[in-house]
Amino acid sequence: MRSTYYVAINVNEVYSLADYEVESGLITSALSELFTDKATIGALTRDAELTTCNCECEVTQEDESGLRVKCVFDFDAEKRVTLDKGKLTSAIRSGLRPYPKMKIEKRQVAFEGPVD
Repeated sequence: MRSTYYVAINVNEVYSLADYEVESGLITSALSELFTDKATIGALTRDAELTTCNCECEVTQEDESGLRVKCVFDFDAEKRVTLDKGKLTSAIRSGLRPYPKMKIEKRQVAFEGPVD
């Protein structure tokens, strides 16, 4: 069965084009390192027995709201997978450089039966 979560990281800072390229690169590298670490994924999913795990992130800068990262997590397992929001927030905050206005939101967007 597949459990899908949407996670948004709102940095809430507007950057110039040059600074955006630097910041988005730093964030992409940090999140890639964080979300490909087996121990981190285990902690975030309370050691669920996953058959597959996929995460896709997109970094954008929206007019006045600033830099925003949108991620979609797909977890396939025999049982429903929960994503621990507290541990997720801690992992993101420790993996990224400090952003004083950063806000993180998470919500489950889909829960499907058996995956073919």
